[in-house]
Amino acid sequence: MNKLPVGSVARSMLACLGAGLLFTSLSGCAPPPATASGSQAAVEAPEVGGVSTVPEAPAPPKAQGNPMAGAKLWVNPESQAAQKAKQLTGSDPAKAALIQKLAAQPSGNWLGEWSGDVESYVRGLMGKAAGQTPVFVVYNLPYRDCGNYSKGGLAKADAYRRWIRDVAAGIGDGAATVIVEPDALGLLDKCLNAEQQAERLSLIKDAVRVLRQNPKVAAYIDAGHPHWVPAQTMAQRLQKAGIEDASGFALNTSNYVATDENLSYGVKLSGCTVHFADNQYDHGPIILQRTVPVLDDDTPETLAARIFEQECEAYPEAIRLFAEGRLQVAGRRVRILDRSPRR
Repeated sequence: MNKLPVGSVARSMLACLGAGLLFTSLSGCAPPPATASGSQAAVEAPEVGGVSTVPEAPAPPKAQGNPMAGAKLWVNPESQAAQKAKQLTGSDPAKAALIQKLAAQPSGNWLGEWSGDVESYVRGLMGKAAGQTPVFVVYNLPYRDCGNYSKGGLAKADAYRRWIRDVAAGIGDGAATVIVEPDALGLLDKCLNAEQQAERLSLIKDAVRVLRQNPKVAAYIDAGHPHWVPAQTMAQRLQKAGIEDASGFALNTSNYVATDENLSYGVKLSGCTVHFADNQYDHGPIILQRTVPVLDDDTPETLAARIFEQECEAYPEAIRLFAEGRLQVAGRRVRILDRSPRR
């Protein structure tokens, strides 16, 4: 039974929205297959605007804890590394042995237009994973990679919405980890106008919601790497892209930045959370959250003081919403109503 809301200091994280941090060296460094010229095959120019005919996905329950805890990640025996190691076994066994060390590690299974019937393809991989957790990287947004090496993607927003629903259908009710659209936020202002940027953010938000309708799916929005954009800029983009619905954000998905740099970048913001109390510590449905920037000269004491200031604002606001009858709880989700429901 839910009780009065309580406040708690959240773990340090970018955007402080109950989300976890995932360093995705496990996702591999495998861009989509290129043509012989080293670039993607030409695709229709993306179209922006218009009214979507795809039903909107509802907001999923808030992510809680670490969805990767205890997960056994699947190693694809047919990965590119595994195939290359097999190919070299006879001609260069020493090199084959080195590549086999890579092939033995979990790696991301990249999904895009090259995947063909993506629902069937993903369903097949889920079957091969046999109860283990595969990692997927969805990479098919319009204007992918700003038309650079990995250019391509679907031409229309609704085509992407339908495609991501096919991905979710392929996963079914199984467990999976999904990295959502590498490069997309890092390149947001590099080649897109304001309307295209808004569309991209809405597509990422929709993708996260669609994927997380399955509680066994952990969906992480790609947030580039420390050398791309300032952390506070990335935090704003993550918020607009729906990080509150995600399991967290991913760094270094297909890059080579050192782990310590990613860690420093990923904790540039901290904050506080107000949630309902239940029988588990720091576990009840989340009502409100506030972000606090971590400054270069911060000490634990100065940061804690600023977080406390935000707590002093968020906690009374949550109490007021509760007293006004404007908090509607459905499972792990709290909806803030515009006005008190009629009696």
